[in-house]
Amino acid sequence: MNAKKFSDAMSELDTKYIEEALSYNTSARRPHRLRRVSVALAAAILAILLMGAAVANAFGTQIIEFFTSHTESGYDLDVTIKKVPAEGLSKDVLEAGNVIEQQFENHNVYDSWYPGERQTAFSTRDKACEYIGFDQLKPIDWDFEEQKTTLSIMGNEKGQILSLNLETAYVINDMRVQFFSQIYTENYDEELICGVRDPAGAEYEESYYTTNSNKQCHIINTPARESDYLCLDGYIVDGYILYDLHIAYKERDSAQAMELMHQWADLLSND
Repeated sequence: MNAKKFSDAMSELDTKYIEEALSYNTSARRPHRLRRVSVALAAAILAILLMGAAVANAFGTQIIEFFTSHTESGYDLDVTIKKVPAEGLSKDVLEAGNVIEQQFENHNVYDSWYPGERQTAFSTRDKACEYIGFDQLKPIDWDFEEQKTTLSIMGNEKGQILSLNLETAYVINDMRVQFFSQIYTENYDEELICGVRDPAGAEYEESYYTTNSNKQCHIINTPARESDYLCLDGYIVDGYILYDLHIAYKERDSAQAMELMHQWADLLSND
């Protein structure tokens, strides 16, 4: 695309959509959370994507680059996940909806927090899986010490459970590792988008790994940041669950990080 065509295309966009896209500021690393995207922002993203800034492949990934006064890059995963019937979750999880309902009732517009989430820490990932009570949530037989496991339960003002995000953190040599499992219930009625935005304008490379059981792991590689850490993200969709492994590592550990990603994918895909 040459500069004239780009300029002509940009002139067709509504200014308010461009401004909203530019002012959109994502939080620090938590890409495995499926995000809610406003209609206006989605329109701006779509318009710019149509100018040729994204490439889609069989997995449905879009590597995005915004050509604006500053450069922001990122990616979206077009994933399809089955939604869990609420009654398929444990009584403990459903009762967390009562706590969330109270959050909405007690919330004041001047509060510095926002209702809709309950977090619980567990000593192990296995104990968190027992608490969730969903038999399709796979354990992983990994010989690494868990640093912490946190379950985030999202709900609405009616106390209905919308989603669950289970995160387990590890430190493996000099690598920082986070293992996420995301579940959505039938009460979640918004578009599901799993994505990352980086205002620093990082570049992304993608690859694919086929596991021993012939499942596909989609891998996104992010170059080094100011901290000199590179990042790998591996995604596997298995029915009702989106699994994501995030690895932050030094360049010298690149081979070990990729080997760890493949090991995780194979263990997770074992029936």
